[in-house]
Amino acid sequence: MPLSISIRTNGTNTFIALSGEIRAESSGQIAEAVSRYHHPEGRCFISTDAAEGCEADARARLHQELVRYGIKSSALYFKGRFAFDLAPDGCRVLVVRQPEKEKAYDSHASVGHHCRRPGCTGNCAACPRCNGKAS
Repeated sequence: MPLSISIRTNGTNTFIALSGEIRAESSGQIAEAVSRYHHPEGRCFISTDAAEGCEADARARLHQELVRYGIKSSALYFKGRFAFDLAPDGCRVLVVRQPEKEKAYDSHASVGHHCRRPGCTGNCAACPRCNGKAS
């Protein structure tokens, strides 16, 4: 699938979302989008969340194109599945933490009448503490 670039701006910051296949020959399109929409005082966030893949040569080619357009690497922030594969040296890569699964404790478990196993809700079938058979 060919590369698709969507762009939005928020004051001085630019947000670019990449989808499709990131190839070395499409690196020029990315650099052109950055140079056209990026405000010199702001930051440019490039998301690779919707990308399907990233060629090995795309990083080096993107770096060359950014230098050609005179874009500072320190203003670029990459995130997503292929952020480390695409971000040239000097750029920042944002790592988004996944939310932890919420622990399912009911009121019985919160009183302390459970076996204290991770995720115990106070209803473990084989546990004497959960079944009320232990004191």
